[in-house]
Amino acid sequence: MKFDESEHPRDSDGKFTDGTGQSGEEKLEEAKRIYDTEEISPSEYYDSVNRQRSGHRDIPYGVTKEDFVSDELGVDKTKARQYIEALDAYSDNDYGAIRQYQRGESTADDKKCGEISERLEGYIKVAPKWDAGETYRGIGLSDEDLKKFTVGSVHDMKGTSSWSSEEEIARQFGDNYAKDLGNSVIFHSGTQRKGTSIRHLSPYPGEGGENEVLVSKDSKYTVLKRDIDKAGRIHLFLEEN
Repeated sequence: MKFDESEHPRDSDGKFTDGTGQSGEEKLEEAKRIYDTEEISPSEYYDSVNRQRSGHRDIPYGVTKEDFVSDELGVDKTKARQYIEALDAYSDNDYGAIRQYQRGESTADDKKCGEISERLEGYIKVAPKWDAGETYRGIGLSDEDLKKFTVGSVHDMKGTSSWSSEEEIARQFGDNYAKDLGNSVIFHSGTQRKGTSIRHLSPYPGEGGENEVLVSKDSKYTVLKRDIDKAGRIHLFLEEN
């Protein structure tokens, strides 16, 4: 969805509003009235209204990504910007190269991929951890690779991995990759103790976006069960180690 400036008229200071004429600062003042206190700070506002310590989080209208990450993690804006840039690179053209680097394979720019990988993992380490139920990851696997996922076997995701809180998103990814690799595979995991939601930081939010949960390259899982649905997709139910 593209930003339509006509729906967000500027206030007297030249700042975009939400269409009702309220700027971010005015929304904070409204929150103070709702909570009947003059002592509420932006951080307290995020905690009480917008910031869920587990699951997906939302950035309040009028607050930048840098300000939100800086406040949420207690880091300066330079570090916040570095985290956001790393997430953007991972979500865009550098995804394949980053994971290639994390597998120990040479890339066209190992230094760049190394820095991004370090920042991705650094962000996951300090960000609020996912604790909102099952997540799903859709991939494609060849027949040969699929044979490795026997019940009781232990696997990692071969790098920092993207999961979703919506199974339909995983199905779409799995079906797409299966065109080249042969099998649409959906991973199910009930926990992600080394994962964090990045839906609010995605450069492609769209209509709900991918409801993405970013998980550390250090996460490992044991296969508990294999199943196949009517469409021929392989479902692998995992237990996080």
